[in-house]
Parts: sequence; structure tokens; C-alpha cells
Amino acid sequence: INVGGGTLLLGNNNRLADGATVALATGTVDFGNFSDTITTFNQSGGTFTNGTLTATTYGLSGGTVGGTLSGGTANVTGGVTLSGVINSTINVTNSGTLTNTGTAFFIDGMETVSLNSMRLDGNGTALDAEDVTMLVLHDLTVQNSTGVAADLTNVQGLVVVNSLFQDNAGQNIRAEFAAQQAYTYTLQNSFFLNKTTDS
Repeated sequence: INVGGGTLLLGNNNRLADGATVALATGTVDFGNFSDTITTFNQSGGTFTNGTLTATTYGLSGGTVGGTLSGGTANVTGGVTLSGVINSTINVTNSGTLTNTGTAFFIDGMETVSLNSMRLDGNGTALDAEDVTMLVLHDLTVQNSTGVAADLTNVQGLVVVNSLFQDNAGQNIRAEFAAQQAYTYTLQNSFFLNKTTDS
């Protein structure tokens, strides 16, 4: 199913074939607060909104995700605006970006999340992760956040490599860690830098 303009509007749950591939380039895929399961969802532009989509693979290279993506693996390879929820295993590669004026990136209850070659710039709380088994941050830049740069709660395994947290506000907190028990975090070749001036 190729959506190149206009609106694809679901009228009920499970209207698309389970083996379907949906490609959204322009226009809108509106689930009308319903849910459906397909195999592949590719978005290079346009808007997905109002409902829950479950797929095996999501290829996100542009546009706005305003609904909920659930399950499977989401590969972010371009500039994507997130105003909804991605509840999937997420790989951000090839300088992919997720932009939001609130929390740029919220992860809750996931097994493994890997963010690679990603920049979060000028958001509220840049990265908020809760109850994650393993979080890998590789070549991640977080700067100019108005809130906490990274707020991690009960992240059981954390690896931070070649990453930069710089010039973030939120009471000058570059990263905040809270856990119900002791976990092991690995920080390698990364920098947590203070603001040069405070306001």
C-alpha cells in the first residue's frame, strides 16, 4: 500500500492484511483511534496518527509519528518528528534524528534500545528512559536541552561510548540516574560538560 497524498483512514480494527507493507511518503495515515497489524511500515514523509500500528519492521526516514508504533524494530535513518509513542526496539543510525519540543525521546519498559550516531538538540528533557533492560548510546550528542539531558530510571544495563552531553539546563544536570538497586554502567570516551554561563 503506497500513500503518496491524501488520507488513508481506517474505519475499524484490523482492516489491513497481516502481511501488508505500507509506504507513507506524503499525506496522512489516520488509524482513527483503531489498531492494526501488518508486516512492514516505511515512512519517508507525511503523518501517521491516531491509533496503534503493530509491525515487524518500521523504516523511518522522515515525516511525523503521531500515533503509537508497537512491537517489532524501528530503524530511524532520517529526520523524524515524534509526537506520539514508539514502543519498539529502536535503532537510530546514519545521523537519524528524532525531534520533539517536549521530551525528545521517551523509552519505557523495553528490552534493548540502541541509539547510534544521533543528535538531540534544543528539546525539553532530551532522553527519558524507564525500566529498560539494556540501553546503548553510541556517538550520541545531547545539547541545549532546557531540562535534564538524560533522565534514566531503572535502566539495568547502560553503555555510553563516544558521546557528548553539553550545555544543558535543568539545574545543570547532564545526566540523572535513579535505580531501585545497583546496576552496572559503562562510560567510555564520553564527555559531560557544564554550561559556560548559568541563568
